[in-house]
Amino acid sequence: AMVFATANTERYRVNSDGQVLIGTTTAPAYINRRLTVAQGSSTNTTVAIEVRSPTNGDGRIVFTDSTTSSDTGAYKGQILYDQTNDFMSFNTNGNNERLRIDSNGRWLLGTTTEGASNADELTLATSGHTGITIRSGTTSEGNIFFSDGTSGAAEYAGTIQYNHSSNFMQFATNGSERMRIVSDGRVSIG
Repeated sequence: AMVFATANTERYRVNSDGQVLIGTTTAPAYINRRLTVAQGSSTNTTVAIEVRSPTNGDGRIVFTDSTTSSDTGAYKGQILYDQTNDFMSFNTNGNNERLRIDSNGRWLLGTTTEGASNADELTLATSGHTGITIRSGTTSEGNIFFSDGTSGAAEYAGTIQYNHSSNFMQFATNGSERMRIVSDGRVSIG
C-alpha cells in the first residue's frame, strides 16, 4: 500500500488493488469499489464528499464508460448542481435530464417547468401517455392520503385507496369512507 500522512497521522492510502481509502485502512468487500470514504474514530459522525464550484458554475458527478470527450459514452449519466439557478438534476442515457429538484424544492420529472401553482411540488411530463404507478402487495392497499396535520386523523382526512385483498376502490372525506367501487363495478355511496 502507499500511505499518505500528515502530522504522523494517516490521511489516506492506495492499497495493492488500487483502491483509494480515506479515513479507513479497511478495504471494501468488492474490488470494483475504487474509492472509500469513512469516518475514523473521531466523535464527529459526519462524513462528506465536497464538490466545490464557483457561484456561476456547476458541480458534477459524472458516470462514463469512455475517455473521449466527443464520445456519447462520455456522459452516460450525471448528478449536477447548478450554482447559478440553484437546482440539482439527475441525468441518464447520454446526459438526458430525467429529474430536477429546483430551488423551491419542487420535483420535476421529465420537464424543467413546474405545473400549476396549486399543484407544482411534483410535476411529471412526457410527450405521450403519462402516469404514476402505486404497486403494493397482493393483500395490501395502495393509498393516496390528503393531510392537514402530522398526527392522528388529520394525517388521512381525505383518502383514495385501492384494496387488493377485496379489489375495491374507496374514497374518503373528513376521515370517513364516502364512496366505494367494488370489483364488479357497482358503486356504493354513503
